Amino acid sequence: MSKKSRRTDPSRRARIIGMQQLLKEAFSQFAVAMSADYAARLGLARSVDEVGEAIVDIICGDEATRERNLLLSYELYLYGSRQPELKPVMQDWMARSQRALLRFFDLPTARALDTLIEGMTLHHAVDRTPASRQEIARLVEKIIRH
Repeated sequence: MSKKSRRTDPSRRARIIGMQQLLKEAFSQFAVAMSADYAARLGLARSVDEVGEAIVDIICGDEATRERNLLLSYELYLYGSRQPELKPVMQDWMARSQRALLRFFDLPTARALDTLIEGMTLHHAVDRTPASRQEIARLVEKIIRH
């Protein structure tokens, strides 16, 4: 039995690089759009209490967009964990999110809230018995009032 010869495709490398660039650009645009929405929601707040309510709204979110955004977010995390050139996309997104919270909170509190938003958004979407809006509001309140 003879070994099957490997087919040579000189343009394959260029297509792979082109696809990676396309994915990077798409994920970058998604992250910027998500950050803009996040900042806009938080930007409407005039008090710490209003920020807390906005955070609960972000976590509980609009059913129509939450699933799509969650899917794209976790695709970015997964793909980005294997593609080092995407790490800055994720880092910049985190920095923008935290910057939006820094208007009302110190850096450790902003990080805690950002982490809560990321985690609770996922849990709220996939948990068999997700936390109620009131439970999420109490968690946000605990962090805000630490």
